[in-house]
Amino acid sequence: MQVGFSWDATIIGVANPGGGIIQQVLWNGKDRVHAIKFGNLAFPNGMIGDMQDCEAGSRHDEVQVTTSDINDRLSIVQNNAGIVLAEHMIAYADKGLMNRSHIRSAFRGRHDNLALWQVRENMVMKAPRGVSSELPFGEIIQQSKFISYKNGLKIQMMAVNQIYIVAAIMHNAHVCIYGSKVSEYFDCQAPKLYDYMQCAARGIPFFDC
Repeated sequence: MQVGFSWDATIIGVANPGGGIIQQVLWNGKDRVHAIKFGNLAFPNGMIGDMQDCEAGSRHDEVQVTTSDINDRLSIVQNNAGIVLAEHMIAYADKGLMNRSHIRSAFRGRHDNLALWQVRENMVMKAPRGVSSELPFGEIIQQSKFISYKNGLKIQMMAVNQIYIVAAIMHNAHVCIYGSKVSEYFDCQAPKLYDYMQCAARGIPFFDC
């Protein structure tokens, strides 16, 4: 198998809901913020896909990987495309996740407790994962400043999850037109905007040229 994607969870801070069970569910103890969390699959061409429904900020990333069935779907898509198992692409994730057949995380532990090949893999994959995963998510916030203004994102008054999904779609459209540092790093071209906006899976052509 070879690394082709990167999977990560994105924390979107929201306004304090004002007490009660909702406040407890949204509180993310690690980042110390009320939030919702998205699981995203980043591609070497700089685009973000497979946007899953959000989870409460208190849930662990592992929950999203399990509920989204992303591991099985990566396997099924590649099997249906006629790709032999030995050539399947896998998604690289951070140390917080369990290793699966199509999702691999960095090996945990001190370097002196890991085998030499495990240390080497962690070092080799650190830069590509940072580029393919962290950079696109940061660009979404850069291009849609409202996403980073948590006091304006009120979970009981607006569809915060839909706002983020729209921001991600706009980011992908931006990549189609202007490219990105991720696509340059991996030398992987993004599709044309016309092709991306066709949305063949939903049967809705956005443009009719």
